[in-house]
Amino acid sequence: MADLLPTIIAVLIAGITAFAIQFCELYFTKYPNTIGLFIGKTQKIYWFSLMYGLAGALLMLLVLYLFGATVLMGDNPINNIYIQAFIVGLTVKGLLEINFFSIKVGTQEAPAGLKTLTQLFEPYFTSQIELEEYSYTKEYVDQRTPKYSDLTEIKKKIQDNAHVVIKEQEFDTFLIDLNKIGTTPSEALRFYLERFGRKNFDRVFPL
Repeated sequence: MADLLPTIIAVLIAGITAFAIQFCELYFTKYPNTIGLFIGKTQKIYWFSLMYGLAGALLMLLVLYLFGATVLMGDNPINNIYIQAFIVGLTVKGLLEINFFSIKVGTQEAPAGLKTLTQLFEPYFTSQIELEEYSYTKEYVDQRTPKYSDLTEIKKKIQDNAHVVIKEQEFDTFLIDLNKIGTTPSEALRFYLERFGRKNFDRVFPL
């Protein structure tokens, strides 16, 4: 059992690191302004991140199988099995994005490479998380629509507040997006929530 301990720890480090990388991408990059509204109400974010965690753990097992735990151990920090496990966890998402070429299937293109593996789970989880994000943010803004029902007034408040924080050269693009997406009071409010976050949204559109 003692001989297996370094292997178990290394696999756990790789898996947890890969899980954390994917989770942080969703939390801080994909849904930075709205994830607080639904992260406690859905398990799909955790399951999606877990898929990458498992990939990291399996990749580390493959590395250990090919090179052996004793070979990876050493005095040099870069040769340390635990540091290498951490590196594996950091890189697994990038490795799974490798696509050698695409195969056309009907009107769609299917990747051929390591990215093929992610197609087994990523499209499902991505669409489900986006659907839940839409559902919970719409539910949140719809609490305001009885009070804020004038689309013109909503857009005016959005423009007045957005102009303070958006650079002049980016403001025209912002207005185009607002007019394209915000065709109803609910969608205009949701657009502002997604762009500027809950705290700013509650300040501009209090209940």
